[in-house]
Amino acid sequence: LAKLSNSSLVTIVTPKIKYKMIHPPEDQPRDNFRWEPLLTERIESFVEKNGPIIFYDVGSAFGIFSKLVSLLDKRNKVFSFEPYTPRWMANVVNTLFCSNSHLHKKYVGDEVKSGFITLEEFSKISGTVPDLIKMDIEGAEVLALAGAKSTIANAKTIWIIATHSQKLMTQSKEIFSK
Repeated sequence: LAKLSNSSLVTIVTPKIKYKMIHPPEDQPRDNFRWEPLLTERIESFVEKNGPIIFYDVGSAFGIFSKLVSLLDKRNKVFSFEPYTPRWMANVVNTLFCSNSHLHKKYVGDEVKSGFITLEEFSKISGTVPDLIKMDIEGAEVLALAGAKSTIANAKTIWIIATHSQKLMTQSKEIFSK
């Protein structure tokens, strides 16, 4: 709660829209800024060409991309996953009035257990197949991919994945050598 109470109100500026969010005190700018411009432009372009879409934001942090996709087209369905409490709380506030956005306080991994879900299981229980998945989970991407076999097999899903090279190499060898 202390981190959330020290948050700043920032204005996110993209090529298509401008919106306000609270931003926890992490090492980021505190006034008008563009967050990951190339990624933002690619997401906006995808939504514009393919909307309405189903978007999974895996590692959504405080909801910058979740809110973006939610605001770009009210018909989009946004499903966000953020397990870290301060970021999750900021995300709750930031997407509060986005009725097409659903936030889950879960880790995405390779098995379903307390606090964890797989993309395969989430897709099944939500009855959704994502059109676009943005994944940035600090090196756990390989585990999340291992729990997304049918989602990966779905040729229509587009993936945007952050990679953390050393962790990716180590985990890939462990998982895919089984």
